Amino acid sequence: MAFDRSTIQVYAGAESGGLFRKAIDDGDWQALTRGLPQPTEVRAVAVHPQRPEIVFAGTQDGPYRSHDRGDSWERLDFPGPERVVWSFAFAPADAQVVYCGTAPGAVFRSNDGGDHWRRLPTDPGPDVVRMDFPTRTIAMAVDPAHPAHLYVALEVGGVIRSLDGGETWQAINKGLAPN
Repeated sequence: MAFDRSTIQVYAGAESGGLFRKAIDDGDWQALTRGLPQPTEVRAVAVHPQRPEIVFAGTQDGPYRSHDRGDSWERLDFPGPERVVWSFAFAPADAQVVYCGTAPGAVFRSNDGGDHWRRLPTDPGPDVVRMDFPTRTIAMAVDPAHPAHLYVALEVGGVIRSLDGGETWQAINKGLAPN
């Protein structure tokens, strides 16, 4: 789910139901399907913090971007086999920097608003649980006071942190309940 503050619109994605947009003062949800894969499985939605007409959708077929508030979508060129997108985060100091979290658990970074992506090294070391099945990068956040500090919540393995924009990682699970 994502919120566009400039036009008071809410976006909602569903894993098995598509992507929808609704103006707060209007009672109707609009299905947003033009250009998205069919069936549409949306696990993440993010509105650009400075340009609300730009919306990102995380689907079973990788990330998609809209330049018209979701009326139409383009599939973004995305490297690697990690196609199921579960999370997005924008760097507060530079909204052209977009992070994308996938399943299996990986983090990608774009420095140009989503045109090009690079898979970041995400091995947080031996303190993180390893599973024999794909896990998801379910949430991400960038510290507004320190734009190079990135926090990632993993489905299995807790929370990892990067202090250098995603080049190196460390587990910060001490004090968290076990998975």
